[in-house]
Amino acid sequence: SGNVGIGTSAPGSTLTVAANDSTASNWQARSAVVRIQNTDDAAADSRFAGVQYAFSPGADATADNYVIGTVGAVLTDSSSQWSGDLVFGVKAATTSTTISEAMRIQTGGNVLVGTTDATPYDNTSGNGILLGDGLISSAQSGGNAAIFNRMTSDGDIVQFRNAGAVVGSIGSNSGYLYLGGTT
Repeated sequence: SGNVGIGTSAPGSTLTVAANDSTASNWQARSAVVRIQNTDDAAADSRFAGVQYAFSPGADATADNYVIGTVGAVLTDSSSQWSGDLVFGVKAATTSTTISEAMRIQTGGNVLVGTTDATPYDNTSGNGILLGDGLISSAQSGGNAAIFNRMTSDGDIVQFRNAGAVVGSIGSNSGYLYLGGTT
């Protein structure tokens, strides 16, 4: 059938990797994984290991202009315990051979969408969204920086809390905006 199996004699797709893994909570000790490893030992950070996704007419799988996306890891700190960010890239135009970063999950848990800047709220130009450290930040060069849409009935659209207790809200009632608060 042309399928390749690792750990199985009956691969169900082009490449099937199978392993019996019941290791709980230790992600690095997993045996049912596929590892893609960059062995470049240069001192500089920003090394990359990942997977590219491509579509091509016929069997021409070598042309870069057929690559439409990449998912991988970028080394950000090799000083002691190696760490890195998970990155997602896409190609914007069919005539381009360049993959541009669209989203990044940083080592500390921040999620950056449309930017590589972890402080988009300090910018005066550019676009981006940051989710992390208990913060949602949106920066937009023109247009709306945020849209909140209540799909059914009147009521709160945004609620503000302090130590878990509601202290205010913004909502709609019969097509009118209201600001509500508690004292």
